[in-house]
Order: sequence, then structure tokens, then C-alpha cells
Amino acid sequence: GWDEKWRRDRVNAVSWALLLIWGAAVLFLGTGSNAPAVFQEHGWSVFAVGAGVIILLTAFYRALMPEHLILGTVLLGVGIGDLVEWGENIVWVVVLLIIALGILLAAFRRR
Repeated sequence: GWDEKWRRDRVNAVSWALLLIWGAAVLFLGTGSNAPAVFQEHGWSVFAVGAGVIILLTAFYRALMPEHLILGTVLLGVGIGDLVEWGENIVWVVVLLIIALGILLAAFRRR
């Protein structure tokens, strides 16, 4: 059942817990009257950046699993693309390069 799955895959359980804690922290910081403007104006972007970092750390811990690498990089790109003044094309070029490098590293590591 579910209980056995969580016991066997603690990395996944920790990742989900960190994502939920990060989401709660961003929501909490965004609702306060003294909250930094970035949390009030760009809460979803801040969440996406944090979620991307958490998923990328999970991917690196799991020896560069390509599916985690892709999801984490896309979330990171979505969040950073909204937060920085770069053009969207630059952000997505970097995202695609990171994904490609991660897939190449994973391909050579498996053999």
C-alpha cells in the first residue's frame, strides 16, 4: 500500500514534504502586510523557482534521473523567467541546454 511505498522511497517523500513546506512558506510570506514585494507580486514564480531547485536536488541525488531533471529545470525556468529581466528566449535557451547536458550525463553514467 501507500505506507510501504513511502517507507521504500524516502527521497520521494522528503521531496514532496519540502515542496509542500516551500509552498506554505511562500503563501505565508506573501500574505503578510510586511512581506517583501517579490512574494506579494510574484508568489507563483518564487514558488516555481524553489520547486525547481528542490526537484533538481532530488534529481542529482538520484544520479541525474532525466525525468526529474527536466521537470526541475522547466519549473526553475518558469520562475526565473518571470523574476529576472532577461528575455524569455535567453531563459529557455539555458533551460534547454541544462536539460540536454543532464540527459547526456545520465546516458554516459548508466553505461
